[in-house]
Amino acid sequence: MGMKGLSRLTFLVMLLIICPAIWGNPGKLSGTVKDKATGDPLIGANVFIQGVALGSTTDEDGFFFILNVPPGEYELKAQYIGYHVLTISEVLVRSDLTTKVNFELESEAIESPTVNVVAEKELIQQDLTSTRRVTTREDFITTPGLDQVQDIFKVRSGLVQDFYPTTTRLSLDDGSTLQVRDESLSDIHVRGGRGGEILFMVDGMPVTHPIYGGRDVLNLNVQEVEQIEFLTGAFSAEYGQAQSGVVNITTRAGGDRISGGFEYKTDQFNIFGETYNQDIGSFHIGGPLFDKGGALSFIDVPGDIYYFVSVNANLSNTRLNNRRSRQVLFSAFDVKERQENDRSVNAKLSWNFTPTTSLTAAYNGAFKNWSQFEWLWVYHPDNTSQYVRNTQNFNLRFNHVLSSKTYYNLNFGYLEVNYDGSLDGQTQIPDFWTVHANDSSGQVDSVTSVLKPPVQDPSTGFFTDKGSEDILRDDFTKTYTAKFDIASQINKFNLLKAGLQVQYNDLNYIDIQGGGTHLSKYGETVFFEDRDPVPKPPGPFPEYGLSRWVFRAFPITGGIYIEDKFEREGLIFNAGLRADWIYKGKSVDDEEWKAVWEAATGFPADWKLFDFHLSPRLGISFPVRKSTVAFFSYGHFFQLPQMDFFYRDPYTGGFTGNPGLKYERTILYEFGFTQLLSRNIAVDVKAFQRSITNQVGTTQLLANLGFPVQLYDNKGNARARGVEVELTKRYSRHTAGSIAYTAQWATGFTSSPYENFIRDQLDIPPPIRETTLDWDVRHQVIANLSLISPKGQPLQIFGWRMWDNWVATALVRFATGRPYTPGTRDIIEATLIRNSANLPVTVGVDLKIQQTIDVWGLSFDVFADIFNAFNRANPPSAAFINPWTGNPYTYGDVIEDSQQFSTWRQNVLRQDPRQLAEAAHIQFGIRMRF
Repeated sequence: MGMKGLSRLTFLVMLLIICPAIWGNPGKLSGTVKDKATGDPLIGANVFIQGVALGSTTDEDGFFFILNVPPGEYELKAQYIGYHVLTISEVLVRSDLTTKVNFELESEAIESPTVNVVAEKELIQQDLTSTRRVTTREDFITTPGLDQVQDIFKVRSGLVQDFYPTTTRLSLDDGSTLQVRDESLSDIHVRGGRGGEILFMVDGMPVTHPIYGGRDVLNLNVQEVEQIEFLTGAFSAEYGQAQSGVVNITTRAGGDRISGGFEYKTDQFNIFGETYNQDIGSFHIGGPLFDKGGALSFIDVPGDIYYFVSVNANLSNTRLNNRRSRQVLFSAFDVKERQENDRSVNAKLSWNFTPTTSLTAAYNGAFKNWSQFEWLWVYHPDNTSQYVRNTQNFNLRFNHVLSSKTYYNLNFGYLEVNYDGSLDGQTQIPDFWTVHANDSSGQVDSVTSVLKPPVQDPSTGFFTDKGSEDILRDDFTKTYTAKFDIASQINKFNLLKAGLQVQYNDLNYIDIQGGGTHLSKYGETVFFEDRDPVPKPPGPFPEYGLSRWVFRAFPITGGIYIEDKFEREGLIFNAGLRADWIYKGKSVDDEEWKAVWEAATGFPADWKLFDFHLSPRLGISFPVRKSTVAFFSYGHFFQLPQMDFFYRDPYTGGFTGNPGLKYERTILYEFGFTQLLSRNIAVDVKAFQRSITNQVGTTQLLANLGFPVQLYDNKGNARARGVEVELTKRYSRHTAGSIAYTAQWATGFTSSPYENFIRDQLDIPPPIRETTLDWDVRHQVIANLSLISPKGQPLQIFGWRMWDNWVATALVRFATGRPYTPGTRDIIEATLIRNSANLPVTVGVDLKIQQTIDVWGLSFDVFADIFNAFNRANPPSAAFINPWTGNPYTYGDVIEDSQQFSTWRQNVLRQDPRQLAEAAHIQFGIRMRF
């Protein structure tokens, strides 16, 4: 090979490690090639994708298929000796689905120019056997407010999003509050499910939170995304660890020519409505690296290598500006941090070193620091906590095409999440907490937090005016993933897929709260002589914190699946079987740990370290004709509870982990029907029913150690059912859009794993029957409507010919109010009337107006996004409203059910701005593409 070749290979390997990327779950192309005049099949015709080393030849029926096609839009060409070449462009390929393309070639005996046809976006996907919705790059550009991946939930009906951490803050008996997880990870309720039941995938690899599960820790900027598919039905056996849905994200990759662009938008012009001091910027570039005019074209390497790099920033004081002191974020540009600061760096390197083998490496880095809005600390915001979460995701993928019918993928991934929280966002402070001795007796009489003491303001003394938020969070998790998938078109009708996945998790969890006000039970034995000895808890500062949990665990999880997709005219059949398993690790098999757990709970520590479940999946589609499709799907879906529910240590009481927890389980039935009403309009109707069991809750115990324990258990159950109707119009006559309506019912015994704990605190008896859950929004309508004037096709109004190359979009959302429990002084009645009333309806209208200008080979988009255009006051949560009126608190409210008006002081305290959603505001932006 020689030293020169060895050095070159070493350089390439290092580059792949440094600049990582991967393709998402591939799709499939199939169709026929026939003679246009006679309709006879053309045997041996070549069909290939322009710019991608993928192609096929037709069989005796003129039929072809191409496997392993990355999601995206392509040009597809067909050629046959003696016939004109036909090119069909804008062919959309979707993950896990088959796109059908049929060619009719003309004989060269007929004089004809080169034929190029633009493919129509199919309104009916005939091989769909469950609900899935796709969001493309075109949608990202034309829809208002689509900046990051989680923004797609704004445009999907049937979802309910928790905007504020109302279920992650628990009130304790002493008046303090307890945070139970990272509060920046919002809950998305899909089809009546709890939050945290979604599997997020980036290029075929899971990126959900290693501890809290079902929540995205990357939240990529849409500028680096090719398409997003959202699966909410009975998805196939390939996907595990999800009960409600799968978000399948395919990131962009470089192509044969250099392309890129930047985008900047801001609301700081303050022309209309509020300003949140928000700036969003992104830059990306991609193309060939070593050849075809690439940046390093002077280096000769085998095959083709493509790169894609993007950097992004999203800085905002949010609509709930806490006005905390800000530090300099980018000193070179004198940019100060905001309340929320998101930055990300992403890179992808794809090496097609032979026509049948490719290697792709990817890196996704998301860096976030923020502080919460705390109403009671509104005059002393610098005494609230700050948080930092840095996420780094590396992936390496090897793809090998064994033949035109068989290929496999081998993936290796590393996901690292580092989360810190404290008064100043620091965790390595030697004297973070201290004790103080009584001056006369010399005995310890108080514990305090190291903080900057605030200045008392007499005029606002009824708000919190001393002390500080008192937490110490230091989580560091590492997940190593190995994943293997193989697919084979074993005959014309059957595509067989199988795969396995193994994840090794290193979970380092430190959560100490109240260390500045309480000693731990162990700390009391250290500083007070009259206390009975208790075991020393693990982790730093063992003497401090009545609420403290520290664990280091190494669970290994995995799954294996096999599925078959049968496709024939009039019938598509998807059947699969999946097995999910967990090995809980030796940390919960330690004899000392088990002895303390038994003493705290009073139960025997007889759990199994290994657990697994089988999940059958079935989907059947009936394409009655090209304009009509019906389908049915059924499946069992298992998901592990949050990992901290297994491993929270038992040394100090409170919420105690239960290594004996079972998988949470959902059984789903779904029926669907799609009908083409005209060439460009289709209606889609779906009905679903979900049965959810083994949901995690808590049970209060008082065992040998003498302090109360809230033990996690699997006693929760729930049900959800609903109907979804969507009317879709693809682009024609300058208009496009969709209107979706959802009616759903969500009932169960508890809306949160911590609801029984709240009941214990208030001495409210547990429920004896199902009630409406907190996210039971009965009716929803989302309309996404666009008026489009493409380049060269100006719109005419009353004979007046307008300018071209612009788009205007309206995103309209309507929803009935969320349920709440009406005010009552009777504890028993509170249980009986729980969630029996509803908040007012919410209506939101967002607008986008965009003009595209093409200059010197560059494309510029100038746009404005207008949010809540009619400035409607929407109550987004039941946590902050007046339960006696069902509306936000306002001056003139009476005290509970009396005839006495609230005082001015009481009203000031109740005017928490979180009781209303965002006000009207506008962002202006510019985007450049080349």
